[in-house]
Amino acid sequence: MRITGGQWRGRVLPSPVRAGVRPSMERVRKTVFDILHGMLTLEGIAVADLFAGTGSYGIEALSRGAAMCVFVERERRLVQQLRQQLQQLAVPEHRVRLLCGDVFALLPRWQELGCATPQLLFADPPYGQHMGERLLELLAQQRWVEEGTLLCLELSVRDRFGHSIGAWQLLRERRFGDTLVQWWQYRREQ
Repeated sequence: MRITGGQWRGRVLPSPVRAGVRPSMERVRKTVFDILHGMLTLEGIAVADLFAGTGSYGIEALSRGAAMCVFVERERRLVQQLRQQLQQLAVPEHRVRLLCGDVFALLPRWQELGCATPQLLFADPPYGQHMGERLLELLAQQRWVEEGTLLCLELSVRDRFGHSIGAWQLLRERRFGDTLVQWWQYRREQ
């Protein structure tokens, strides 16, 4: 995994070779951050990397100036590898929170767990399981989500779904072969 921008640009971190782990392609990540650059300033904000896997989105955000990132990953081995990668980069502990557990179980407990309120969420759930729509439905119910929060969702084109869920509105989407990246924004219903 090569970091595409910011203070660690060009650094290569090992990606786990494991069935079911699909690190985001470098060109997809670069395009995602190029597009995000026109939507918000990463400098100083809190982000969350849900279904973190290798942590590529969260690490890229930290490299580009995000103040802190909450990584959520279910597999303990991947969390340990992510911890080692963050140590390799010498990321200060106050800039990182690692949660090992199921995204759908942890999101309702976000505030109780003392997690920072993110202005930007990344989610790259497993393909073929229609988790993107389920994630947006759950996020729409969370009181800690603030007006204007952005969600960058990476999914399979076969998992594509509607243009709004609750207060989440689809702003944009871009296709990369079998991968679809969608940008959603939380807008409270009037």
